[in-house]
Amino acid sequence: MKLRSMKSLSKIWNLKHPSDSFKKLDTLIIEECDKLENAMEGIFGSLCNLRVTNCRYMQAIFNISEQVGDVASNLQDVHLETLPKLEHVWRMNNKDLVGIPKFNNLKRILVQDCDSLEYIFPFYVAKNLDNLESLVVCDCYELTKIVAESEVTNTDKARFHFPKLSTIKFSNMPALTSFYPTTCDLSCPLNELSIELCNYLEPFNKRTEHAQRNHVHVFFPEEVLILSILTLQLHFLILAKLNRK
Repeated sequence: MKLRSMKSLSKIWNLKHPSDSFKKLDTLIIEECDKLENAMEGIFGSLCNLRVTNCRYMQAIFNISEQVGDVASNLQDVHLETLPKLEHVWRMNNKDLVGIPKFNNLKRILVQDCDSLEYIFPFYVAKNLDNLESLVVCDCYELTKIVAESEVTNTDKARFHFPKLSTIKFSNMPALTSFYPTTCDLSCPLNELSIELCNYLEPFNKRTEHAQRNHVHVFFPEEVLILSILTLQLHFLILAKLNRK
């Protein structure tokens, strides 16, 4: 299904409709629908591909307001581009975090030119991305982290395991400083890592003159590199192109 240049469209989902109204919907493309503030408010269990671009007032992609179970349990590919007001990819309005949906079939996510976005994944989503293969984020000038801090108080160190994540590409994000706001354990079988024009970010723990002079932050802790090479026997293709100004 493709929705394009529908200037008066303010809602896609009518909560009065049965939950299985779109049970065979495989692909949803939304382009230039300026009145839409939320892309997904219902249950789209069969949805595999979601593309949202050039929606001027889009604020949240998944706006989850109650216990809904699996909103889009088959979702595999997400492409978000030129959404200047986007603040949340996932917004959970249930403060008790009851009935949190899982997106564990998600394979690829690309986020580009979303100037109001401060992070990509809420903590509860990031903990269940078992099939994530590719993470590409660029031209998001307010983005400071990839995963938001957990809303549940816990003294244990956060642990993230992405068993299939092989590609990470970040470009032109001057505010990005970390994967997660606090100390965490992170493991993933990277094959390609590209960091370009992220002035306050070093990919690994290097005490370079540039890092010390510009107070840059380390994206991956040193333990991740050691774990990946010695334990998992992985090969890294490092393409770090930081602005040296």
